[in-house]
Amino acid sequence: HLYQDDLELERFGYAMPSNFSSSPIGAMLCNDDRWGKCNIKSTSLLGNILAMNKAKSLGCNEVVMHREGFMTEAGASNVFYFNEKGQVRTSALSENILPGITRSILIDALQDTPYRVKEGSCSIKDFNDSPCIWLTSSTKGLLPLTHLIDTDYKLQENYQGFLDVVELFNSAMQLHLAISK
Repeated sequence: HLYQDDLELERFGYAMPSNFSSSPIGAMLCNDDRWGKCNIKSTSLLGNILAMNKAKSLGCNEVVMHREGFMTEAGASNVFYFNEKGQVRTSALSENILPGITRSILIDALQDTPYRVKEGSCSIKDFNDSPCIWLTSSTKGLLPLTHLIDTDYKLQENYQGFLDVVELFNSAMQLHLAISK
């Protein structure tokens, strides 16, 4: 299929309440079978849809995808976690990861704090020793995972590091929203 050279970019948006749920959810680990340009926002979400529906059938609300044992992203979110050293980790942006707005705001908010985000290759083996894995998205805010099927991960409730990260994120969001007005 060919597209015209003189296409005009169409943009749309809608407002969402900023009072996100803080109730942790379960997720399923799955192989990332999507196409190779996931950094391009498109309506081609079949891979995500199939994985998310399988997760739903197992009682989960999300999937955490990986390629060859290295985390990419979730079905409708970006993924962050604390490693065994207490560092905040997330996958570096690549063709396999959509650069989320909330992801960017969180990374900026943590830049000059003890929780500065380390981006890079993230082995799914790290999840087993993590006290907290969480998702970020414009519709979820920061949402911790209770468990991750096919790993030994279990949420360490009231993990102080995550509570601190949420507070820093909320402050950054208030500033971001105030500047946007």
